[in-house]
Formats: sequence, structure tokens, C-alpha cells
Amino acid sequence: MVVLISFAALFLSGSLGALNEMIPMPDSFLKKARQLEETYKSAMLSMATMRSFTDYLLSLLVIALAPAIFEEVLFRGSLQQIFIGWTNNKWVGIIITSIIFSAIHGSYFGFLPRLGLGIILGLIFYLSKNLWLSIAMHFLNNAVVVTQIYVLTKMGKPIEKAMDESMPIWLGGIALIGLFFAFNYYKQASNQVIKANQQIQQDEALV
Repeated sequence: MVVLISFAALFLSGSLGALNEMIPMPDSFLKKARQLEETYKSAMLSMATMRSFTDYLLSLLVIALAPAIFEEVLFRGSLQQIFIGWTNNKWVGIIITSIIFSAIHGSYFGFLPRLGLGIILGLIFYLSKNLWLSIAMHFLNNAVVVTQIYVLTKMGKPIEKAMDESMPIWLGGIALIGLFFAFNYYKQASNQVIKANQQIQQDEALV
């Protein structure tokens, strides 16, 4: 289910990227934002230089896995728990954490996509109480970009489009419907696992 949610999230993220670009902002702000975006993309692409399969595996480790573990421990494992406790509301806590998660990346044109991704990651952890599942989805999201860059490099094609987060907005609507049903099933499955673990702990306590 996490894998299915991850791919639906990619389409939602892409449509949110297109929506992000449609938000009216002053030209001076947009010019500065685009400069920062180009700097961010250049830094990412320089880190993701892959001339061999070994480089690809190393990039998966450094760019996909390590940030997934660190950011999920910080944001979902720590901050989200704190904000939900302070506000006594899961949605407020998840959204506040997701806003901080997106803002800290310093990308205006990627703000809405990362906000949406943060909310999905937050729900995955909140419903399952299993941080490894949100880490897995975060890794898959990062790994898709790394893999795109590697494949485009091998094909001799421009790799800048691998960083392009924009997709047609209508795809986001379809993705939302898919995510609604996926999370309903995910919630049921998570509850079953949590109850089973609680029963095991009770049985062990009796022994």
C-alpha cells in the first residue's frame, strides 16, 4: 500500500507543482525565486552525477536513503508528535509539520508539492505508528528522481527535466481519488496490525 500511495503522491505532487506556478506573485519575487530554484537544481544535479551503476547506487544512498531517514525522524518522528500533542488535533499537527518540512527546502516552486508530500507522509506515520513506512515512501519518492537522472544520463538526454515537478492539474484530481481509497484500506490494515501487536504484548506480559 505504501508503494501504491507513493506513486499516487508523485502525480499529486506534479499537479501541485503546476498549481504552484499559477499563483500570482510580483515579478520581482518570481525572478528571485527562479534564481534560487536554478541554484537548487544545479546543486542537486551536481550531487547526482552518475557515470556508472556504482555511482547510481551511491546516489541512492546519499540523496535518497539518508535524507529520507534523517528528515522522517526529525519531522514525522519528532516535530509532528510535538505539534499534535500541543494542538490536540492530528490534522493541525500534520499540516504545521508539513509546512515547516516544505519551507525548510527553500524552494518556492516546490512548496506546494512538498507540502502535499509532507501531509501524505504524516498520515502514513500517524495511522500506522511505524516510522519505517514513512521512511520507505520518502525513499521511493527520492529514488524515482535519482533513477530518472541516471536513465536520462545513460540515454544522453538533458537531465534537467527529471527535476521538473509539474504535471497537468487534472492528474492531481485522479491521484486524490486514488489516495482516498488507498488510505481507507491503509487505515484498516494499520489498525489490524496495531491490534495484533497489542495482543502479542498482552500475551507476553501474562507469560
